[in-house]
Amino acid sequence: MSGCVKVALIVGAIVVLLGVVATGCSILVVNRAADETDEFIDDSFGEADTDDYDIEMTSCEIDEFGYVEAAGIITNTSDTRQGFQIDVTFTDESGIQIDTQSGYTDSIAVDGDARWSISTLQQTEDPSIRCEITEVSYTFFD
Repeated sequence: MSGCVKVALIVGAIVVLLGVVATGCSILVVNRAADETDEFIDDSFGEADTDDYDIEMTSCEIDEFGYVEAAGIITNTSDTRQGFQIDVTFTDESGIQIDTQSGYTDSIAVDGDARWSISTLQQTEDPSIRCEITEVSYTFFD
């Protein structure tokens, strides 16, 4: 074998090896980016982990216009600034659902509080209406 062929084979092997290493690095970078994107999506959408908030309903009453309003306070106990969506279901005394509505907080600082209120879209004069927080979700709203 001539010297030129040997050099060409060595250069070819080095190029292939560099291609394999570059491909491996690209796969690692893409996987890391995908993991970070998944984490961002998990913290921005979907049902919130109960360790990430404390919520209290402070009132459930009919306002002067006949709409039921649920109100309360939510505390962000997560380790990042976070906004929340709060879903409330309104039922009558027998448990029949009258309405379900959602409200959103602005982004809340770590250990910060936000007041929230959610009203029905239907008027009622039934004083036995009950309000129940049915879900708290993450939201990216600011």
